[in-house]
Amino acid sequence: VYTLPNDIDPSFENEAPRHYRLMLGWEEFVAQVSQAYHRLTPAERANTAILAWDYGKAGAIDYFGPAHGLPNVISGAHTFYFWGPGNYTDNLVLSVGGPVEQLHDLFNQVEPLAPITYHSRGIQGTIPLYLCRQIKVPLPVSWPQFKAYFGRTYPPR
Repeated sequence: VYTLPNDIDPSFENEAPRHYRLMLGWEEFVAQVSQAYHRLTPAERANTAILAWDYGKAGAIDYFGPAHGLPNVISGAHTFYFWGPGNYTDNLVLSVGGPVEQLHDLFNQVEPLAPITYHSRGIQGTIPLYLCRQIKVPLPVSWPQFKAYFGRTYPPR
């Protein structure tokens, strides 16, 4: 439980630290990713990678995902990049966000799914969700194209 120190300015008494506020809504977000993932057939789920383009979203999926039956996430964001793409067969990728143009460059089929809605820090927004099939270049080879720091891919596109 987060408690505020006694000597804090009263105008900030309802404000949690930024690093905590960034985590608000994570569990609900992961539940929506889980719904999309579990709409796939069991055979499809067995070979589906969940790709998150944002470091916080990747962390949320890894933290809350096991309780929702989700596999570990793959992500090119910050230090997640160094874990690599895992042992996925490249059959299916459920992309949580990401530049759709880049997805079309990497996959033969990119199907938009219902977007994820979220509430964080008093802001409501949506994150696009895509089901990607038939990767053009296997993930272990194309992985450098997923590297991203502070929202920018490297090398820049």
